[in-house]
Amino acid sequence: MQNQLTTQTPVVNHLMGDYFEQSQKIMLQIQEQMRQQSEQIFKAMGLKS
Repeated sequence: MQNQLTTQTPVVNHLMGDYFEQSQKIMLQIQEQMRQQSEQIFKAMGLKS
């Protein structure tokens, strides 16, 4: 049992690392989209040139 856990740990760490990296990229994309949309709204309202 202990040996099985030891061999699975690197795989789990790798999968979790990939998951967090992908999540970070998605959050950055969402943030950029929100920035662009806010800029468009402000321009439409005449608040930003």
